[in-house]
Amino acid sequence: PLAGRGRKAARRLGRLVAGSGRVPDRIISSTAVRARTTVQIAAEEGGWGVDIALDGGLYGAGVQTILSRARDLPDHVQSVMFVGHEPGWSHAVSALSGGGSVRMPTACLAQIDFDAETWEDVRMGTGVLQALIPPKALD
Repeated sequence: PLAGRGRKAARRLGRLVAGSGRVPDRIISSTAVRARTTVQIAAEEGGWGVDIALDGGLYGAGVQTILSRARDLPDHVQSVMFVGHEPGWSHAVSALSGGGSVRMPTACLAQIDFDAETWEDVRMGTGVLQALIPPKALD
């Protein structure tokens, strides 16, 4: 289960995302208890009003799985939040945004923007890492 520190971080991230005006159109989360609890708390605290789709394939997923899920999205979806686990997430953020060392601690939020017309056009290395926010940055 999610520890008290994780619940606190989830609430803070929920408020941060809501306050940024960047609430995602769609959320896809791993089915693991800590991942789905984190995003459920964040969405509730931030009042996001977005359904959370659970995907067992995100447990232990790497960049190819994430890309596959993104490419399956309908084009009217402008933004998506994937919720998953290490060590795959740090590698995925790095690979999607063109490399470099990335560390994703628990409850870390990464925002990657793509200049793409459709989800099919999203490719590794073409994203721009706009934000990497670990929960300690919100203290």
